Amino acid sequence: MQNRIESYPWLAAHKRLATAVLERRRDRDALIDALAYALEESCVSLPIIENGEDLNDICPFTIFAAFCRPLDNNRRVRLFTCLCDALGLLDVRPPESFEGLALVQDRQARLFGRGAAEPLQIEALWNLFAVAMERDSDEAGMKRVQAQVENLRLPGRTVLPIVLSWVRPDAFPPPRACTPETPVLDPKKTAKLLDAYGAHLLQHDRDDRTRRAVRCFQARWNEEADDVAAMLSDALAESHHLLFKGYFFNPHKEMLAFAQAEPEATRHALRSLFDEKEPLIERICRFEAETARLFEQHRALVANAVPRRSSHGNYYTACVYLFLRYPDRHPLYSPRRLKALDQATGYGCSYRIAHPESVTRFAELCEALKPALRGWIGVPGRRPDSAGAELRMTTNADSSRDAELNLLIEELALFACARTPA
Repeated sequence: MQNRIESYPWLAAHKRLATAVLERRRDRDALIDALAYALEESCVSLPIIENGEDLNDICPFTIFAAFCRPLDNNRRVRLFTCLCDALGLLDVRPPESFEGLALVQDRQARLFGRGAAEPLQIEALWNLFAVAMERDSDEAGMKRVQAQVENLRLPGRTVLPIVLSWVRPDAFPPPRACTPETPVLDPKKTAKLLDAYGAHLLQHDRDDRTRRAVRCFQARWNEEADDVAAMLSDALAESHHLLFKGYFFNPHKEMLAFAQAEPEATRHALRSLFDEKEPLIERICRFEAETARLFEQHRALVANAVPRRSSHGNYYTACVYLFLRYPDRHPLYSPRRLKALDQATGYGCSYRIAHPESVTRFAELCEALKPALRGWIGVPGRRPDSAGAELRMTTNADSSRDAELNLLIEELALFACARTPA
């Protein structure tokens, strides 16, 4: 067991981080600021901060819980690196792998409660962390401190063996059974949604506008076009219903105004957004920043412009362009679609709709939904024949099938939105 523990690739980096955190025990405002900075720089959300709740104090295990939870390896490494930078650990390299690391769920990332008991619980967790960090601490002393913590009835007391393994795996080996819970669809809720949608289609014509918008964009998009404004006007000719959301919210008009004023900057912003070699969240954030800059410089060209922010600020517009450009790779995200499908299918993922990471959560939900959709389409009488309406992609048959599924998910999401209270 000892050899296995010492071989954990994350152990040395965790020790350095734990030491830096413990040194700031009396300056916890700096720890809160460092965590907030790391989350913002890495574009990773943490529900206990991103849900609008202000942290007035923090325990050391919450720092580790920010990345010791279900995240893909790239996001975990990115967050760990930004956290080390914020704490001045510039020479600490992120682990190549987090193999063997026990994880907690998002809802367990805050071990301490709220109200009058919060200060006592936080101090007890700091004492536990400090004792766990002492290599020569005796077993009796460790159990005594741990008992004090458990007697306070912390909300996170059930995960104490897990969080202690982050800093002391020799004394508290990571539980073998602690694997990340993956959200899954509720079969009954999903079947109920699909049956209701099938009944709806038998009585109503399909809304084919989104399919026409994708076809139009696929046929007319040309990033090398000499006249960027004219090309965009043609490519987005059928997309007005996706991009116009109200009197003060018209990204369609904004993008065409940007293309007239700064065609090369607009071309570069879209080309960078469509670069599939780069991480998705980073592309979306860059696109938002660039369009916000264009908005501020050319506000006078945009009628009814909101003076406080760009209409691209909720990441929805970037996702519309990604969907139009790669309908086989990117489902059409919006906060309402995510909320409605999450509730209607019982998927139960955690997200904050104003954070770009919610785009990733929506993509994961759609991937989980696709097998159920394939089986549903194959049942006779469930859905009117859509032959002839398929979107023919220029790449291959697999891309066309994936694009068709994403278009069907878009129809299903709008149906779920109509059934879900705003």
